[in-house]
Amino acid sequence: MSNLIDVVKELGIESSSFYTGTSTRDKWDSFDWQVTLSYKGRNIKTDFHCGMAHANRTWFCGKESVKPIPPSTADVLYSLCVDANSGELSFEEFCSEFGYNNDSIKDKNIWQQCLETYPKLRRFLGDDFDMVVQAEH
Repeated sequence: MSNLIDVVKELGIESSSFYTGTSTRDKWDSFDWQVTLSYKGRNIKTDFHCGMAHANRTWFCGKESVKPIPPSTADVLYSLCVDANSGELSFEEFCSEFGYNNDSIKDKNIWQQCLETYPKLRRFLGDDFDMVVQAEH
């Protein structure tokens, strides 16, 4: 099985990230990014959230400076692959696999977003979809 970082390099998949700030969702603090992946003239845009440890921190005159680290292309692509694969599960399977509540509208909306990711990612990657989705990360 291939490594996703190597596959991204081999295929020439690129990304650009725009930092949009911080947020707290479900008691989880994150740095928030708007990311565009580019491949063979096609683009896919997604929001990406990473934990507060993904930053360079320095201290100067007793004050902390925090500079968020942009997500790697492989990290964003892996997240989309997991979502796309999750969308192939039934809602009940999805809840069982990831610990969601099958009686929750909020959790059903998350599953619905995964369902929508699958065709978008397949169009973006074209014939290379299977190779990318099967790569380890």
